[in-house]
Amino acid sequence: MAEKKNRTLLWGALGFAILGLITFLMYNQVTAFKAARDMAATEQAAVESARARLRELTRVKERSAGLQEQLALYNKVLPAEPAEDMLITDITNIAQKSGMHFLQVRFEQRVKKQDYVEMPFRITFEGRYHALLDLLADLQDGPRALRIDNIKIGKGREELPQIKAEIAASAFYSEAQPPGKAGEVK
Repeated sequence: MAEKKNRTLLWGALGFAILGLITFLMYNQVTAFKAARDMAATEQAAVESARARLRELTRVKERSAGLQEQLALYNKVLPAEPAEDMLITDITNIAQKSGMHFLQVRFEQRVKKQDYVEMPFRITFEGRYHALLDLLADLQDGPRALRIDNIKIGKGREELPQIKAEIAASAFYSEAQPPGKAGEVK
């Protein structure tokens, strides 16, 4: 009987140990499942964040061509350097288009502003009054940012309807100088 009692205790202890082991394994499984579920939620949040960033980058990419065009236009309207030669070429082309005769240009002392440099100049033209009006409109809508400050109209070399116009204007360029030329005003 003692042996039967020992066997019963052994089986009871073994059953209790098996039950404890099963409980421990189930606890580990539940904990691992919860950790996996939390990790999956974290990964899902990361995936959603990556998708949102991808959508944002796709929108930026779609707009990049338009932004590049705007940047190119900005750089032409407000170049990084004086580019007097290009300014003179633009003015000459505008004068020819409007029917005015370009006589001369005189650049004056530059004025440094906070983020740009103002480049005052005087240009002299000869032609008809209506051609002058066309010239002024074309200068304002031209490829370079210009501000017309003053216009003096007088008699041209020939009799009327020829006139001579001296225009005081300013062009601008940005302060974005190449390395090694910072602060230098040409």
